[in-house]
This record gives sequence, structure tokens and C-alpha cells, in this order.
Amino acid sequence: MGLVFRQSVKATVIIFTGNLIGALINYFSTYIFKDDFQQFGFVRTFLNISVICQTFVLLGCVPTLQTFQQRYTDRQEKGRVLITICTLIPLAMMLLLLPPYLLFQDHIVQLFQAADRPYFRQFYFWLPPLVLFWCYISLYEGYILSLQKTAVALLTREVILRIFGLLILMVFYFGFISFSGFFILTIFSHLLSAILLLWYSFRAGGFGFSNNWRTFTVAEYKELVHFSWYHLLMGLSLFVIGFLDSLMLAALSEDGVSSVPVYTIAVFITTLMTIPYRAIINAVFPVLNRAYIDQKKDEFYDLFARSSVNIQIVAIAMVIIIGFNLPNAVRVLPKGYESVLPVVWILMLGRMADMATGMNNEVISISSLYKFNFRISVFLIALLVLLNRILIPIYSIYGAAWGTTIAMILFNTAKTIYLRRKMNLWPFSIRSLAILFAGGLAGAVAYCMPYIGNPVADAIIRSLAILIVYILLLLRLRPSPDLNNFVTKIFNRIKTH
Repeated sequence: MGLVFRQSVKATVIIFTGNLIGALINYFSTYIFKDDFQQFGFVRTFLNISVICQTFVLLGCVPTLQTFQQRYTDRQEKGRVLITICTLIPLAMMLLLLPPYLLFQDHIVQLFQAADRPYFRQFYFWLPPLVLFWCYISLYEGYILSLQKTAVALLTREVILRIFGLLILMVFYFGFISFSGFFILTIFSHLLSAILLLWYSFRAGGFGFSNNWRTFTVAEYKELVHFSWYHLLMGLSLFVIGFLDSLMLAALSEDGVSSVPVYTIAVFITTLMTIPYRAIINAVFPVLNRAYIDQKKDEFYDLFARSSVNIQIVAIAMVIIIGFNLPNAVRVLPKGYESVLPVVWILMLGRMADMATGMNNEVISISSLYKFNFRISVFLIALLVLLNRILIPIYSIYGAAWGTTIAMILFNTAKTIYLRRKMNLWPFSIRSLAILFAGGLAGAVAYCMPYIGNPVADAIIRSLAILIVYILLLLRLRPSPDLNNFVTKIFNRIKTH
């Protein structure tokens, strides 16, 4: 677990860097588009649609490649055939879905508010290539992650793609390109990222293509199809809960896509909460999967328990840091973004439920229980659509936030109870109470601190105060041996130098 913890720290640095660039993109966008919320909202809505669509087109190939690739490390031919199949499926699905997409153009455009339809008509034909580019970004990133090269896999999506986005935004701001040029260049930046990940995959070793279809038996093909189908539903649940709220907001709110920018900023701020969480997941998952494949039960249970504690530590830390710095975020944003503060608090409740329950989704996905994700995903999608359909027309962005949060809490509660009954896995322990206690005291310190007059300086000082109090309490209470060992090694290295 020590190696995994160090990989998690490295991945956190990369994801944090990517989100810092993302923060710059969002911040500049609020000012560049401050007089045209519609353009800003349209771009975000279009990208959200593409992310949801790529989940359908991939048909569960990413978790299939990521999970089964580790089983074929000593059978390279099977691995290459699997890579070939997973590469061809998105292309085949796109060719299959393209005719109805073109045929029903008018019906699809009519789903949005009348004022927004000209934008959707103008850029309608750019959606299929963008979806395809997203597919290959996700696919080859998943392959690299299966090799436990977490930092390399995350670098392209988290940092390089966002650097492209920032550069394109600056070129647009200085008037070198029109809005159409800005939009099209944004799409092609995803193509460059997909090519870069493909290049990384070849360099990582073991990557290649083969048409030796007979290397798999009929039974093995059935297993792959079965696994992919159920994980398609699991992937839909994850992406739907992350993007469907914004999409339905654009379609159901009276303000149309103009309501999306405020919600987008709130979602981005909430996403910052998951930076270390995602790093831990990406670092632990390959090791957890290998322990399950090798039937190392003690190691498997230990990984789940220790990762749960570490995730709860970062979840509490991020809630406190973000929550008590929200007034500073509102101070630096232009007029019209005041609603970000309450929306973020609502969304963080749902994220907290997701993070606090540990790696329940990953365990279900690699175990024989993965069919449960099919059933719970259907329930989640139906519930999310129902809640948003009721709440958004009445409460707009607040309705979207509450619909997402309620669905996420119920979703994770169901998975946690199911794992407890089937595998006797439970993410909570007495250590969780120690983490809550440390977080409560750190939050009290942040609450009592006065505003020092400058939002940036206040955010830095407030965040440092939270971290110092929180980490000192955690080191004293010792809920996580990994954290104590990591800090001890850092101090030892400092002493030797």
C-alpha cells in the first residue's frame, strides 16, 4: 500500500495541475463571455453531450480492456486481439448510429430552447467526430492505467488537453479567430490528445493490434460481451450523474443554455473536491484488481479498508477547504455568479456520499457481482431523470443540484449495503469518527478566522490553517498508517539532506 500511496500523491499533483489550468480556463471564460452567457453555456452543453454519447458508443470497452488486459499479461496475442476489438467497436457503433442521428436532426434540435437552437443547428455535424475522439481518449487512457502507469495516463487528459483549451481560449480572446474557429479548434484538440495517448500506449509496451480472432474461444467471447454489457450500464450511471444534470438544465430551464455557465462553475469547484480521490482510485484499482484475480483475499480486504480511510481523509479535507473558501471564489468572479456558493454546498453533499463510501463501485466492477451495477444503474438513471424533470423547471440550477445530490446519496447507499451483505466489505470504522473529529476542529478554526481583505491571500492563509490543524490532528489520532509513514519518510529525507 505504501507504493500505491506514493503513486496516489504523484497522481494528485498531476490532477491538481490540470485542475489549476481548468480553473484558469473557467475564470477567463466567465470574463470573456460575461456579456454572452449563451455562447459559454452552449460550448459546455455540447461537450457534456459528447461525453455522455461516448459512453454509449464505447459499449463498456474501457473497463473491459482495463480489467481483462491484466489477465493476459502472459498471453500477449489475446491482449492484442482485445485491443483491436475495443478499438474497432467505437468506429462500428458510430457508423451504425450516424444515419438515425442525421435523420432526426430536427427532432433532436427541438429538445432545446428556441433561442438556443441556431447554435445546435450550426454545429450539429461536429458532434460525431468529437464523440469518437473522446472514445479513443478514454480507451487508451484505460489501457495505460491497466499497466499501473497512472501519472502518464492522467497527464494527457488532465494537463495537456487543458493546455490546448487555454491556448485556444486566449487566441479567441485576442480576436485571431471567431467563435466558430474557437469551437472547431476545441474539437480538434481532443483528436490531438487521442493521438498522443495512442503514442503513449505503444511506448508503454505490450500494445499492438491483431486480427487472430480465433485466439479467443466462443465461451471467452461470451464472457467479454457479458462483462462489457453490464459495465456499459455502470459507465452510463457514472457519466450520467456527472453530466445529465447540466444537459437537462439546458433543455428544461427557462433560461436555456444561459443558465449553464453558473452551474458549470459550481460543478467545476465541486470537482476540485475529487482531485485526491481520483488519484487514489487510479493508483489502487490495478493493484486491487490484481489481488482479486490472484485470489489474495487478505490483501484485497486490506486494500479496500485502507483506501477507504485515505479517501475519507481527503474527502473531509476538501470539503472544509472548498466550503470555507467559497466566499472568496464569489469575490473574484464577475457579477451574476453569486448563486455558485449555495449550489456548490448542495453538490458537495452528493460528492461526500460518493467519496466516503470508498471503492464500492470498483469492487463491484471487478467481482462476480458486477451484474448488480446493471440493476442499480437503471434505477439511478430513472431517478435522476425524474428528479431533474420535476425540480429544474421549478428551481432551475438549485433543482439540478438537489436532483443530482439526492440520486448520488441513494446510489452509493445502495451499493454500500449490497457490498456489506455480499462480501462483508464496509468502508466505515472507528477511524472514520477520528477523521470527522479532526475535520470538525479544522473547520471550526476556518470558521473563526476573520476575512483579511484580499480574496487570494485569504484563501491561501485559510487553506494553510485548515491543513496544518487537520494534518497535525490526524498524525496524533493515527487513523491512517499510510499517512503517518508517508510524513515520517518525508521528515527523514529532510534530515538526511
